[in-house]
Amino acid sequence: GKAGKAEGEFDSPLCIAITGGQDIVATDYRNKCLQVVDKEGGFKRKIDLGFQPEWIAVDGLGRIVVTVGWQVLVLLPNGTSVCEFGDRDFGYILRVATDSRNHVIVSDMRNNNVKVFDPEYGIVFKFGKHGSGDGQLDHPMGLYVDEDDNIIVCDSHNHRVSQFDRDGLFVRHLLTREDGLHYPWGLSLMQDGKMVVCDMNSKNGRMKLFSLK
Repeated sequence: GKAGKAEGEFDSPLCIAITGGQDIVATDYRNKCLQVVDKEGGFKRKIDLGFQPEWIAVDGLGRIVVTVGWQVLVLLPNGTSVCEFGDRDFGYILRVATDSRNHVIVSDMRNNNVKVFDPEYGIVFKFGKHGSGDGQLDHPMGLYVDEDDNIIVCDSHNHRVSQFDRDGLFVRHLLTREDGLHYPWGLSLMQDGKMVVCDMNSKNGRMKLFSLK
């Protein structure tokens, strides 16, 4: 891609997700759309939204989950709206992920918790509260769900990455300030088990690669 407004061109792409067919779906923020490209980068389709999409995930059924402000929207692969949920009690900056059960998992920075919704988008449970103790959160940001449905959370203002099980029970801190972490905003796991973290420290943001213990 390159800068622009045409198909296959972007203006402030914020987030990507990978479909089961290995297509790449990107939120094209200023162009108010989603763009889908194949794994080689070839343009496939554009989904016009009429609003500025922020964070995104794709579930096992191919449904696209998009956040905008305090709302979460669910779309079919062709862009048809399935539903939307969320209210003003949600924080403004929401991150989203899905698990193998097609649950939608949302980190709520304002309320310092993580909410889990079932495939029909009713809330199942939430976990976390403001604090610095085990299982507590302070400005949770990026999420990652591993192959065992463990929920891994960037606990940004506690300067750590924490692991919870599929039921929201605290397991352990995977990374902390002692590992050189400052303000983690996003993360992913590589096939070899290493973790890549976007760290927005006070001097300059950078990506860091960690070998987990």
